[in-house]
Amino acid sequence: MATAEESNDEEDSELKNLEEEIDQIRSSKKELFEKARPINDELERLRLREHKLVDRRYRLATAKHEREKYQQTVQRLIELESQLKQAQSENVRLQQSLDQAAKHSKSLLLKIAELNDKVAAASCGQLDCR
Repeated sequence: MATAEESNDEEDSELKNLEEEIDQIRSSKKELFEKARPINDELERLRLREHKLVDRRYRLATAKHEREKYQQTVQRLIELESQLKQAQSENVRLQQSLDQAAKHSKSLLLKIAELNDKVAAASCGQLDCR
């Protein structure tokens, strides 16, 4: 039984040594985490600052793009308004030209009617149309 007791004592001793080593490792890890805490805090602060800056850059780029699009839209609107005024002016000119042509056409029709009447009267005078 002495061998069983020695075996038990060796196992107890090894268990005690393992527990002590595990405690030392856990203690060392805890110390390292405590030492790393300021670094982790600084990394978190930097991450948040970077995130804010990236958001700001995105908002500024978006605003710039919207301003450029707005300016392009305004410029296009100005061009279209100019074209519209030009087309309206052309329409007025064409309407005036059409009105003049219509007046001229009416006067020509009246002259043709008068000439037709004269021709008819002259031919009746020669033929004695009664």
